[in-house]
Amino acid sequence: MNIDQKIYDLINSYLSGELQGRKLDAFKAELKANKNLREKLELQKAIIAGIEDVRLNELKNFIK
Repeated sequence: MNIDQKIYDLINSYLSGELQGRKLDAFKAELKANKNLREKLELQKAIIAGIEDVRLNELKNFIK
């Protein structure tokens, strides 16, 4: 697994609420110190929001 995949998995674990304890504390500390990580987190949030919007629109269209 490459570094980008590890970061992606870590971000997803954070967003899904799976990170706890020391791992969560370490991630939050790294977020404060690492602008690149914050940018990747925001990008992942935007991607997830976009996917959720598409799914919602598909559901609305299906119900119509």
